[in-house]
Amino acid sequence: MLHSNNRYVREFKTALERLEQKRQSFRIIIRADKTPAHEHQRCYNRPKNNEVAVLIAGHDETTTNRDIVLEKQNAQLQRINELHPWYDALQYPLLFPCAEDGYRINIQQVEPNSRRPTAKTVSAIAFYAYRLMVRANSFNRLLRGRMLLHQYIVDMYAKVESERLSFIRHHQRELRVEQYVHLAMTKLERRILGNL
Repeated sequence: MLHSNNRYVREFKTALERLEQKRQSFRIIIRADKTPAHEHQRCYNRPKNNEVAVLIAGHDETTTNRDIVLEKQNAQLQRINELHPWYDALQYPLLFPCAEDGYRINIQQVEPNSRRPTAKTVSAIAFYAYRLMVRANSFNRLLRGRMLLHQYIVDMYAKVESERLSFIRHHQRELRVEQYVHLAMTKLERRILGNL
């Protein structure tokens, strides 16, 4: 299904193609009862609960980018970040076998009845809330993803929080002006109430 429906599988090299090019002979042995030498014994324990978590690295203004590096069929590398429309389909090909675009900045919001674009844009949280919504008489492949769905939701939550923090970081002047306006209004209201 991926080879016939997913345009990224045709455009970029797959792991299988890379392995066939190298033609190296190797074996992979997975032994759950063994741990590598000089490693903590419980570091490689099998997970025992059905939870997924995310650690968002970064300090103050420096955050790490969550990029995907792709190799095209002509051996050229292409890097895309988490706000690229291809990110979701490339990171989760089993959830998006037809390579549907994901969230990107400045998606135009449309009016529900007329389908005309408005001046507003769709936020990341609104985009993913819409994508995860259960609808009557509609099949949502995402909701059948089980543990992969859990990972996807946590990953997209990290994307939403990253977008929020980025907005706050890049719009400090406007946000502080808005706080000043509210402070001035409160001061004016107290002065008016004091004169009554």
